[in-house]
Amino acid sequence: MSPAGHQHTFDDRCARLRERVDRCLHSFDIPGISLTCFDGDRTCSIHAGYREAGTTDRITDQTIFAAASLGKPILAYIFLRCLEQGMVALDVPLVEYGDYPEVRHLPGHERVTARMVLSHQSGLPNSQSHEPLRLFQPPTSGFRYSGEGYLWLQFILQGLLDAPLDEIAQQWVFTPLGMQRSSFVWQTDEDYALPHDRLMNAQPKQQYHRASAANSLSTTSTDYARFLQEIIAPRHLSKALAREMVQPQVEVARVGLRRHRVGWGLGFGWQSAGKQGEESWHWGNLGGERSYLIFSPTEARGLVYFANSANGLLCTRQFSDIFLGTPQPGYTWYGFNWRGRYKRWRARLGG
Repeated sequence: MSPAGHQHTFDDRCARLRERVDRCLHSFDIPGISLTCFDGDRTCSIHAGYREAGTTDRITDQTIFAAASLGKPILAYIFLRCLEQGMVALDVPLVEYGDYPEVRHLPGHERVTARMVLSHQSGLPNSQSHEPLRLFQPPTSGFRYSGEGYLWLQFILQGLLDAPLDEIAQQWVFTPLGMQRSSFVWQTDEDYALPHDRLMNAQPKQQYHRASAANSLSTTSTDYARFLQEIIAPRHLSKALAREMVQPQVEVARVGLRRHRVGWGLGFGWQSAGKQGEESWHWGNLGGERSYLIFSPTEARGLVYFANSANGLLCTRQFSDIFLGTPQPGYTWYGFNWRGRYKRWRARLGG
């Protein structure tokens, strides 16, 4: 167990998180935050602030947030469930499952496999909406974060299962795990958090009417925590395959003087946590809504939170330090540490 676990009980850590959530709302101009943490069978949820700045509409356990890239691990989980049923394989080229017109013109596309896509080694870009896709690097030549690769895998799964992604996710993930407030497509619901820019100006809510594994997931912190607990102690997937999701398939970086490693598994980011072992993590970014998750598969503890602000990831390190107390090389590698720049920017604005 980490130092945080030795020094503070679960209730103590939850109390400290509640205090820190309230402080972050005011310090970083964030209208609302929803956070759920767990340690073994114990769970604590914290919902603070407002769905829209300047209103009295409170964030609750029912408030839906845009989860953006946190949909990628869910697609990975669905793929591995299909693998377990003998429908797909990790190392068979995707072209053998069907023709994806978006990549037909790319040299080397016929070598791309699901393992490469899930661990971001396909060479495809993250997002390229208005131009023909192009490879940024040859497949398997290294890590390059790619939402487009996940869209390719989504296309394959939809063809094999003869259903759109949201129907597949409802059947294979959301319903079995009790994720009643989760969807890959827009659901008419008044209890959703509005996105906000860095100055707390509310923005229009993006309404996805077509599912995208790369960015259209909407959920709550309590729902998504159930998914993380399924990865830790799977009931619908073999332990061996769940373990593949959180084991590094590719090295991304080595960070800091201690050279802590950052890598990527089949769906989740991975990091070495020093003497405390290994942790899995991911972030979500949909402009005015941000999200982050981190958990220890071996210690069976972690947290996930959502914020309806472009400033939402400024809290990441503080929450992780309180609840886990471990090094965060993934945080450092990605560059979440914008707090100093943010304070200087606000000072220039007179805020």
